[in-house]
Amino acid sequence: MRAIASFDPFIQAWAYSISLGWLFVIIGCAISLSGMRSFVRAKTTVDPLNPQKASRLVTSGIFSFTRNPMYLGMAAISVGGAVYLQSPLAVFGVVAFVVYIQRFQIRPEEKAMQTLFGEQFAHYKQRTRRWL
Repeated sequence: MRAIASFDPFIQAWAYSISLGWLFVIIGCAISLSGMRSFVRAKTTVDPLNPQKASRLVTSGIFSFTRNPMYLGMAAISVGGAVYLQSPLAVFGVVAFVVYIQRFQIRPEEKAMQTLFGEQFAHYKQRTRRWL
């Protein structure tokens, strides 16, 4: 494949997009799983539909870099798919996912966390970015 790719720029670009796409998928999975593992270790809920059931505010590990590692990981996986497919339409899907998650999942979760953890969550929000 490499020998052929060296003679055909289209195949070379395609081979790179496959590799780069998979790299984003692998990184996205690692980020998401790291967030889930942090929740399990802290013995708090992983359920995004019931953030009010959280028993502990997790701020260590991957959560010291991003407040939403699972959504960040999902976005990275989506980017990987878009790169793999080399599709501008797939990029629209990534943007739609981020906008939807931001509006309908992250904002309600943050309100629930503010209610549950008050000043502790406010301080965490000041020092840790929502995405990256």
